[in-house]
Parts: sequence; structure tokens; C-alpha cells
Amino acid sequence: YEIDSRFGDMNDFDELVKKAKDNEIEIIMDMVFNHSSTEHE
Repeated sequence: YEIDSRFGDMNDFDELVKKAKDNEIEIIMDMVFNHSSTEHE
């Protein structure tokens, strides 16, 4: 499993979180795991 490169990479995400925190903005992640399958390609 990988993030689609069109959306950036983990370094971009880390930078987003850091800049948000520096500006007193919190990040909320909504992850819907029950919409996944062990057979998903």
C-alpha cells in the first residue's frame, strides 16, 4: 500500500502536519478501514 504520488509522499505529509502545528491548526484524519478488503488491488 502506498500513497498515490499525485498527492505527495510521507515527507510532504510530515511537512503539512508540522506547518499546521506551527500555525495552531490541528489535523484530523478520517480513515474508514471497513471499506477495504484484504483482496483489494
